[in-house]
Amino acid sequence: MRHDPELGSSFIVDAIYDTRSHRSCHEKGTVVSKSLHVRNLDPELIVRLKRRAARHGRSAEAEHREILRQALAGEDEADFFELAAKLRAMTSNRQHTPAETLQREGRDER
Repeated sequence: MRHDPELGSSFIVDAIYDTRSHRSCHEKGTVVSKSLHVRNLDPELIVRLKRRAARHGRSAEAEHREILRQALAGEDEADFFELAAKLRAMTSNRQHTPAETLQREGRDER
């Protein structure tokens, strides 16, 4: 498909999120970005996104949000303690240098 200059080769989406619905993330110290910029998309992909949005009666921005929501809906957030346990299991057979030894060596190098 030929490049359409009106669409451009970069499609930027500002996905504005309601901060009230993400308050729990902020309370936990997680910063939630209020916008997402998607650059350097294939022009064909942009056309397909706009066509899909039109079929669903939405703006391209709203369609992009819906696609992301659906794609991420089934994913579970990794639990810190679960990840820490996996890391401990992966490194259980490795020799570890105690922190005190590393600190002492660092002081001796000065």
